[in-house]
Amino acid sequence: MNDELIDICINFIEEKDFNYLAKEGQIVHFMSTTGRKSDYLWHKYTTVEILRILRAMKLSGDQAASLREQHLISAFQELDRVFEFGMKSRHKLAKGIFNYSANSEMSIGDEAMMMLVDILQRKGFLGLIMNEVVNLFNELVIKLKIKISPSEQRSLMYKHFESAGFIMKTGANRPLINKKKQPAIIYSGAKPSDVENIVDRGEIISKIYRELS
Repeated sequence: MNDELIDICINFIEEKDFNYLAKEGQIVHFMSTTGRKSDYLWHKYTTVEILRILRAMKLSGDQAASLREQHLISAFQELDRVFEFGMKSRHKLAKGIFNYSANSEMSIGDEAMMMLVDILQRKGFLGLIMNEVVNLFNELVIKLKIKISPSEQRSLMYKHFESAGFIMKTGANRPLINKKKQPAIIYSGAKPSDVENIVDRGEIISKIYRELS
């Protein structure tokens, strides 16, 4: 094993504050592409993507050709930055599980929207009526006893849904749903016919509330 290549990986991991989630095969870090605090998000990469970045930006010649995934994994192991998997919780998790919430500086409102998007994705939603999402989030905000202005809520919706691959269809781009043009949130590549109603609102609110309260 080439120790010099491992050291290069170690320096890059520390520079970017990366962590490796073994089950998902993902490398994650919390960063803002603009530098603005409001734009901080969890960014996820595959090992292939990080190796490509390292070869292009940190290495050349024989070193670039010799770099392998095991050099990168060994670097994470040396730094004790390997986790079994990741999840979001305000509570302390068992050793070996990466806690997104404990490793970010998000407000409760920010975390609530992030969790909402995550749950809706896990439930397989490809399209949602925007007003339903707004009303659901408003119910959650009331239950959590926090204050979020309409403009802040809009920013959070765009931030987290777009980061997850959804497109916000508003204004002239509103799709026809149930014979009526309505603002919608539709996953990239999905169709207006994929839009579904959220029927288990109480379950979703309770789940997020338990995590954040």
